[in-house]
Amino acid sequence: MKIQRVWADKNVSLDSLVASVEQFLKLKEFAVVKRKQIRFGEQYLIVAIGSHEGGSRVVIEGRVYRSKNEIFVELSAGERAVSKLSALANLFGAGCVALRDLKSEEVLTKLESDFYNYIDQAMLDSTKTSNS
Repeated sequence: MKIQRVWADKNVSLDSLVASVEQFLKLKEFAVVKRKQIRFGEQYLIVAIGSHEGGSRVVIEGRVYRSKNEIFVELSAGERAVSKLSALANLFGAGCVALRDLKSEEVLTKLESDFYNYIDQAMLDSTKTSNS
């Protein structure tokens, strides 16, 4: 599952936007690791690890990047490619990975509305600050 939001470039620094994404995830009790890449243009990769209500571990991956005049924020969970080998492994007890992916998707679905409200406000605050 992937959620994505695109904004017209509002002169917002990616560093401040990534800090807002990181802050939101930490407020939701995730451990967050981020990495900046410059290979194909500036982008940030974010990995957030938290737990589901049942105590199982969940992993949410994110990307923040700029393309032309737009800023993209993506979060994804449970997007592993299903190969014949992984399907066979699931039959023989490796289904815990598939279960973790499902739990991660469930957590991401619950966070989606709050996340984008938080990021929309961060974008608004950032453009107000840069216009002052």
